[in-house]
Amino acid sequence: MARRLLLALFALIFLSAMAMAALTAHWHMVTTSHFFILTDATEAKTRQAAMRLEQMQIIFGQLLSRDKIAASEPLDVLVLRGEDYAQAAPVRGSAGREGGFFIPGDDRNFIVLNADQPDGWRAVSREYASMLLNYNYPPAQPWFDEGFVQYFSSLKIGDKEGAIGGDPDGSFVAVLNSSDWIPLSDLFSQKISSGCNADMREKLFCAESWIVMHYLINNGRLSDVGPYFNAVVVHKTTVNAAIEQAFGMNAQQLQKSVEDYFHSHTKAGNAGSATASLEHPVPVPLFDVGLPSTLQDVLDSRAQALVAEMMIRLPERRDRAIKDINVLMNGDKTENSVEHRALAWLYIQQKDYPRALEELKDASELKNNDAWVLYYSSLIRYRQAQAKGKSYQGLENMFQEMRAVIEWNDQFAEAYDMLAMARLDGGGLNSAIDAMRSAVQLAPRNQGYLLHLAEIYMAAKKWDAATSLLDKLKAGDDPTLASAASQDLHDLPYLKKYGILPQDAAEAEQHAVYSQDSDEDDGPDAPAVPEKPKLDTRPVKFAKGMLLSVDCSKAPQATLKVLVAGKRMELLTEDFKSLVVVGASEPSCEWHDVHVAINYKAGKSGAGDLVSLELQ
Repeated sequence: MARRLLLALFALIFLSAMAMAALTAHWHMVTTSHFFILTDATEAKTRQAAMRLEQMQIIFGQLLSRDKIAASEPLDVLVLRGEDYAQAAPVRGSAGREGGFFIPGDDRNFIVLNADQPDGWRAVSREYASMLLNYNYPPAQPWFDEGFVQYFSSLKIGDKEGAIGGDPDGSFVAVLNSSDWIPLSDLFSQKISSGCNADMREKLFCAESWIVMHYLINNGRLSDVGPYFNAVVVHKTTVNAAIEQAFGMNAQQLQKSVEDYFHSHTKAGNAGSATASLEHPVPVPLFDVGLPSTLQDVLDSRAQALVAEMMIRLPERRDRAIKDINVLMNGDKTENSVEHRALAWLYIQQKDYPRALEELKDASELKNNDAWVLYYSSLIRYRQAQAKGKSYQGLENMFQEMRAVIEWNDQFAEAYDMLAMARLDGGGLNSAIDAMRSAVQLAPRNQGYLLHLAEIYMAAKKWDAATSLLDKLKAGDDPTLASAASQDLHDLPYLKKYGILPQDAAEAEQHAVYSQDSDEDDGPDAPAVPEKPKLDTRPVKFAKGMLLSVDCSKAPQATLKVLVAGKRMELLTEDFKSLVVVGASEPSCEWHDVHVAINYKAGKSGAGDLVSLELQ
């Protein structure tokens, strides 16, 4: 009782403060437990929008049994009056955007709601659920993601009660009733979805994913999905075997259970009654939802700049946003850091880094502690170094900037990633590992972070940890990351043996040749120059033949006898267990009389050095 009285008093104080502010300011920044909301709407409309956003987050956590919800990218929320919303909203695909829209980004996301639409939050519920799923659930299969966001997007919240589980599309029940269902093993194996309206099979994929999720959640079986993904994603078990291990029934039995569940709820007749039968009440938190705790007035010029900063990310609104920014920058006392950092973001997208740096310099002079200015400054260094494959410029500044950004937002995964790679460049391997692990934990589906972590492990000579991550990425669905992981796996034995990557060795050799050609006698007082390492420049040769035997008596060395074109060859390897092998999980001293393909370097005394081996 005391808690409720305290909350009621808190709400009364907040309402009074907001009413007073409304007399003196047009724009406000409202802070709740999880959101920063820029608004020019009335107190009642802003309060309702804030409550719905907090309730959505709580219900998301309840569905996935999460007490704490991570947000690995900042989220900006704008609640705009109808006329202001209409000028800012996307033009493309305007149907369904009357209530609100979502803008994803590599650095941050935006939710923009129409204050004049009470249920505007429902227009972003699908994208919002997808965003939270990316931050709070390990990599999954498309049926899981599609099913969950469809189920979540059916959420309805009133002042006293809520419901979830109804037909989110309005046609899913009819599709499932009139179609032959996709076999569950095929549904679980489908790689991507083109969208629920692409064609009838895609529509069926979305509808069936939704009802499978419906069944799992409302029968208390969502916890079985974790073991399923562990089997099929981590251990590469077949879909059918993983289903049987996790759910205690085969795919056909599980599908029958889902179909029986669906028909038992939809046999009532028309689609409306079926939807009502599928809906389940949800507890709607009325008090402890982190309602507005602080309220700040915002100058009109700064608020307009914040709106333009959002609009500049929409191609069809970009010209208008740039025009508004230029007006503000040239106005009397209306120039602020937001305008310059918005333009800097645009120039970064266009890879016009000099102009971006000029804007950031101007922004810093207007506000020297703007976290976004610090972040974008480091982002430019990061991208330039990554593109050129060279060291970061202003490394110490980057350390300071990223530490300040993380202090501002300790869940910003990209900031941890950039800090980790800068630390790697500076030689701080253990601290780089710590920072990258934080990025991976905050964004478990970002496979690029796993590649960076593997590369840091390689630099730290943690070979087993690096190999494990690279094997996972090599077998993944992202072709770019799979190719990069394959290259790292190819280079890893060379790095272990020589402490330098093959491409770095080639560059060093070129540099050595150039230095020999240009060196002059520097006199007796010249400092001693360390002897350049001798590089193995023998060409790699290829051959096919029969592996006759493997002699491991001088481990870790090994001698392999191979019959090639009727001639016997002896090939040596200094570390047999680290040899690059294709067609087997690891080298074996028991191999004999097997067909192989080999890469090797010829030796002067007859025996050669083995580079890699493939079982045929």
